Amino acid sequence: MKSIAYILGLTIFVSCRNSPIAEKAVEKATNIEDTAAIVRKANSFYQADDYLNAIKYFSLLIDRDSMNGQYYFRRGYSYAGLIKKKEAIEDYKKAVKYQFKVASANFNIGLNYAYDNDSLALYYFRKCIEAEAGFKEAYVQIQDCKKRMKDQKKEN
Repeated sequence: MKSIAYILGLTIFVSCRNSPIAEKAVEKATNIEDTAAIVRKANSFYQADDYLNAIKYFSLLIDRDSMNGQYYFRRGYSYAGLIKKKEAIEDYKKAVKYQFKVASANFNIGLNYAYDNDSLALYYFRKCIEAEAGFKEAYVQIQDCKKRMKDQKKEN
């Protein structure tokens, strides 16, 4: 009885292995394995502060899954590490859109606006606190922004 089941299973496998459904299943499995390898590389570069390579690999991941907030957050952090504020802000906004670390993403947006546009920085620090009231560093940054803005008014 076991040999009949084995032969039947083997026959089905052999007859289906060239079918479009089987080919798609193999392709999907390969894609998942490839994606896992890319995630490992991206995270490795990210953790090593190798931001150029981290950006490269997170961009590949975003091409595969454009709704993954973590990929945008980490690529945004990497852009910020290279002082590419505009790109960092865009990616952090997408992280917020996809509900990944909303408080931290808003905080990081605020940091990228700080000094250049303290009004916008204040807005995002407040958004950070809306998302997570206990985010202490946001309160510190708000005070710093207000002080800079007050000092700038005195100068004018």
